[in-house]
Amino acid sequence: MIYRIKRKNGTADVIDLDVRQLTDKLKPYAPKSLSLMTHLAMLPVNNDKLSDLWPKTGLQCLFFKDSKETYQDINAYGSFLVLTQKAYDVVQDSLRNYGEFLDLDVEGIPMMLFNPLVFGTEDMERSEKEYYDGEEIGIKYLVFDNSTEDKLVFKSKYTARVCMYCNDEFKELVENHSLQGLVFEKEINNIF
Repeated sequence: MIYRIKRKNGTADVIDLDVRQLTDKLKPYAPKSLSLMTHLAMLPVNNDKLSDLWPKTGLQCLFFKDSKETYQDINAYGSFLVLTQKAYDVVQDSLRNYGEFLDLDVEGIPMMLFNPLVFGTEDMERSEKEYYDGEEIGIKYLVFDNSTEDKLVFKSKYTARVCMYCNDEFKELVENHSLQGLVFEKEINNIF
């Protein structure tokens, strides 16, 4: 079965690191010719690595508002996951072939940002694109083909900026180790 990975209802972002802040922090490590903010905004869709721009010592950032008191083992953060050291120790071997792990220092607490680099294969015969005034604007109903069920975590080219998906194996890995923070939504087209 395929699930959409969500954060628990009522929880906020764990880190305070929007694309503007990330641009400022990575600017010293990026080629001058690179339009860094555009590159970062398109990163999930273009499937680019962040490790080429990431500081070797990790990236420092702050907790988002009161999340220092409420952060979980694994935190869904847009198209990324933010993992505590405990969660990283559990999932690193399983997820190594599905993306990259990037060191974070969140107010002195070591964490990892997981950037997924694998796309699932959409079944466009059963999926339905969404249009406005005759222009394609996204996906109305998303279905993945059967080959995607073998991928632990993955994203869709249609929703890469906002979420990722997983299979039963990843869900069981998280649940068997009592890692907290994620909801596995069976209805992958439910945006709430």
